[in-house]
Amino acid sequence: MTSSVFSDYVTLYIKDVYDSTTTGTLVWKIPPDAYYYKDKGTLCKVSLADAAIETDGSGDQNISINYVGTLTGGINDQESGTTVENYAGTLGILRYISGAAYNWNIGNSGAESIKLLTSARPDKISLTFVSGNKNKYNFDLPNQDGIFVLRFDYFDPIVENKINNDVSYKPAFPEPTSF
Repeated sequence: MTSSVFSDYVTLYIKDVYDSTTTGTLVWKIPPDAYYYKDKGTLCKVSLADAAIETDGSGDQNISINYVGTLTGGINDQESGTTVENYAGTLGILRYISGAAYNWNIGNSGAESIKLLTSARPDKISLTFVSGNKNKYNFDLPNQDGIFVLRFDYFDPIVENKINNDVSYKPAFPEPTSF
């Protein structure tokens, strides 16, 4: 059985950040009309379709982009002691292109996009950025430019119902018939 994928794309500009008070985290408010598919299910998969950040001159070799609010994914911080937000999953890695910018599409080498399970049509999107040395990436706002394009893939309603109903619980003991 094949099913069509219904996708929404949301483009986030650093210049439109609503909240950047936490180092390394950018938060955008998303209006309901940013989503075309308002009648699809409550779950979807989010992925990074494209991204670029204007260089800050630091030359970090990589920066992970982490989506806060995912239902799947996780970040290992067992040994370093540097924690990343709970319920964050990595969408991709930006790679520094010497003298140019941080680019995702150039540096991904054709790797498959990471797709994280999340709630559909969020009204707020938070992305956390962590460099390879586990330090939060500090943006030079409002001077630094950047664009992130997120893709939200909605499940076919039949598939979503199957996911929701696949788990069935059986009682360990039969229900008592009399007391």
